[in-house]
Amino acid sequence: MIEDELKFLVLGYRVYTGKTQRELADELGVPLDIVIAMEEGTYRHPTRKLMRKINELTGEYEVNRRQFINTGKGYRLRERLGSQFRYFVRGLDRMKYISQKDLEKMPESECYSTIGSVDLDAFEVLKAGKMS
Repeated sequence: MIEDELKFLVLGYRVYTGKTQRELADELGVPLDIVIAMEEGTYRHPTRKLMRKINELTGEYEVNRRQFINTGKGYRLRERLGSQFRYFVRGLDRMKYISQKDLEKMPESECYSTIGSVDLDAFEVLKAGKMS
């Protein structure tokens, strides 16, 4: 698995399930700092045992894994953009990718998954949102 996908998979699973980093660490049977490092993308070589546990939690179907990865990407994007995130959402609306109203109606994890699935340059979307 690509390292970026692992960090987004672990983060997305945690956000989707509403677990804390501590709860996920306990569930995986690892120290808290390993979960934090995985989510940050600095834990580069998980053991087979840890990967097996992650795979058990996230499911065997690619569609589930893709949803968790997209949720992680969307959550991280919101975190990185901070107060500028509202302009990103406006930009998605303006670029006719997805309406702001539709995003507001979605449950939080579904909203993050939708945003994480966007295959557009975040800077361009942000710029479009600021121009509206």
